[in-house]
Amino acid sequence: MSVVKALDQTRPVVVANMACDNADCRTINAYPGWYSGDRWAFKPAGLISETGAGGVISCHTDYFDASHSVNSYEPEEYQQLVAEAEFEDAFEHNDGELGMFTWWILRDFNDNKYKASANPFHNGLNTKGLETYGGFKKDVYYLYRSFLRPNVPTIHITSKLYYLRRGSVSNGIKVYSNAESLTLSLNGKKVSTLGNGSYVQNDTNNSTADSTEVDNVFYWPVVLATGKNIVRASDSHGHSDSAVIYYYGSGAVPELKSLHQAISNLVSSNQANPAYYIDIPVQTQWPVYDDFDSPADNSLDTIQSQISGARWLALRRVTKPGQNTVVSFVAAKPLTVYVICTKAAAQPKWLLDSSFKEVVTEPFQWRGNDMILTDASLYAKHVTTGENVSLTLGERDALVLIKGD
Repeated sequence: MSVVKALDQTRPVVVANMACDNADCRTINAYPGWYSGDRWAFKPAGLISETGAGGVISCHTDYFDASHSVNSYEPEEYQQLVAEAEFEDAFEHNDGELGMFTWWILRDFNDNKYKASANPFHNGLNTKGLETYGGFKKDVYYLYRSFLRPNVPTIHITSKLYYLRRGSVSNGIKVYSNAESLTLSLNGKKVSTLGNGSYVQNDTNNSTADSTEVDNVFYWPVVLATGKNIVRASDSHGHSDSAVIYYYGSGAVPELKSLHQAISNLVSSNQANPAYYIDIPVQTQWPVYDDFDSPADNSLDTIQSQISGARWLALRRVTKPGQNTVVSFVAAKPLTVYVICTKAAAQPKWLLDSSFKEVVTEPFQWRGNDMILTDASLYAKHVTTGENVSLTLGERDALVLIKGD
C-alpha cells in the first residue's frame, strides 16, 4: 500500500476482501446465493462494494423452481430471486450499519480473464449487469429502481422475454412496483388487487425464505390459458404495464380463439422443434428462439423499417443438432413473409428456390449465439390469401416474420 501511496497521494486507496491497515477504505465483495451459500445470508452491514448474480435474457425458467450453474445456466428468474433477497435486506432492513451497497454491475461486459473458457455460449460475458451488453434493461433493473427512486412510479411485469412457456401452468405472474397496491387483469378479466409487502419467496431451492416478505414485488399464481394470454398490471393512479405470454403446457384453461389470426395450419415437420405463431411485434434485443437455455440466442439489434410491426414464428434454435425442420403455413390474408438469416458468402438456396428475394436495404446486423453483432440478410416474399408457404430451416440461423400487407 505504501507503494500505491507513493505513486499517487491525491486519491484515497480502497481495498476489497483483504486486510490492509493503511488503506483509506476497506470494503467487502459478497455473493451469497451465487458462487455459494444462501442468498438470504446477505448481511446489511459494512461497505458492500460488489454483490449480485448473473442473468441471461435468453435463459428462462419458472419462478420458484429457478436454479443456476455459474457460467453455464444463468436464468433471469434466478437473478430475480437473489436481487429480491438482497434488495429487501439492503433497503428495508438496514438499521444504519450498511454504509454502501453496490450491485455488480450496471451493464454486462466482456470478461475474458475469468469467463472466456468457462462460458463459450456468451463469449466470456460477465452477466451480472442490470442491463445486457446491448443496453437492454433486465427485470432486476426495475426492482432496483423501485427501491432507489420511490417517488418515480415503477410498474414492470417480469419475465416478458419468457414469452412462450411450457412449465407449470400456475407459474403465475410477477410484477415489480413501488405502488401501494396493484391490480392484475388476465385476458380482460380482473384477477385481484394485492398490497405491497404481500409477496413471500416460497421457492423450492431456499427453505430459509419461507416467511420472508419482500417489498415492491407482487405475485399472482394465476392459471394461464393455452395459447395467447394478455396480462395487465395497474395501480390506482393511472400507471400500468402489459405483456403477452403464450402457454403450451398441461393443465391450462381452454385456448382463447383469435378472430384475426394472420396464418393458419402452422406445422413443423420436426416434433422435437414445434413452431408457434407469436402475435407480438418483433422487439429489439429479445431472444427469437424459444429454447430459453442460454446457448440458443439470436436477437435483433435494430428493427428495419420493412419489418416494423411484424410478428414472428418461434422455434427452437434451428441450427442446433436435431432441430432442423420444415415449417409450413397458409396465409389467412395477403401477407409479406420476411426471413432474416445470418449472412454468408453463398445466397441461401432454400429461400431463392421458394421465390424469396433479398430486400435491398442498408446493411444491418443481429446478435448471434455468442451475443456478438454479426451481419444479417433480409429476404421477402408477398403471398396471397390461401397461399401455402413452406420453408426448410436449419442451414443457418433464421427468423421467419409475418406482416400484413
